[in-house]
Amino acid sequence: MKKQFRITCTHNPQDFYNGIEPSELAKTYTTSNLEEDAAKELENGYQVIVSKAGDDLADV
Repeated sequence: MKKQFRITCTHNPQDFYNGIEPSELAKTYTTSNLEEDAAKELENGYQVIVSKAGDDLADV
């Protein structure tokens, strides 16, 4: 099975972790195409935080 990663896209990681970035400015999703999706979000102007989501979607 492909590994799953959780991608969090934010404009300011410090504000995101402190809970002060408005939720409409951040998004989080799960993917197995880490390099492709992270590159796309970086091109869209986001800073990307990556964490492991599990070995399949049942683990998320």
